[in-house]
Amino acid sequence: MASTESEPWPAATGAALIEHSARDGSNDGGRVQGDGQRLKEQVLTALQARYRTEIAQAQRAMVRLLLERGECTIDDVRAALDLSDTARTKWLGAAVGELQRAGIIRHAGYVASSRAVAHARPISRWALADTSAALSWLRDDAGLQAVPRDGGQGLLFGGAVP
Repeated sequence: MASTESEPWPAATGAALIEHSARDGSNDGGRVQGDGQRLKEQVLTALQARYRTEIAQAQRAMVRLLLERGECTIDDVRAALDLSDTARTKWLGAAVGELQRAGIIRHAGYVASSRAVAHARPISRWALADTSAALSWLRDDAGLQAVPRDGGQGLLFGGAVP
């Protein structure tokens, strides 16, 4: 399906967005400082628009895990959502970024991934930065109030939002 300007997520991937910007001259191959960050923000914005429901579910799972444990990784969030190793989850980074910008979580170092398909690569460990903000965020259903229902396709994880 061809992408149109009105679609919230273009058919193109992040790599295609980078390739396009290289062709149109807006990317000089990474020589301009900050260009990579700009492209990352474009991709994350597109992911947030396309996967709003899934992102909200992941955020709620992460906040709950952090309230219970104090620290967690994205592997823990994947397990809480019962995501398979083959599930397409590029949107998980957008979920974490929003919580970090809101001051609810903070980066707490790196650990090896526990998922076999990740081959023990380093992943971020996250810690609760503000318990009061986390509780308030959960109470107010932050991230869920603006979640559009997906036109009858159902929630990705089936049933009610966790």
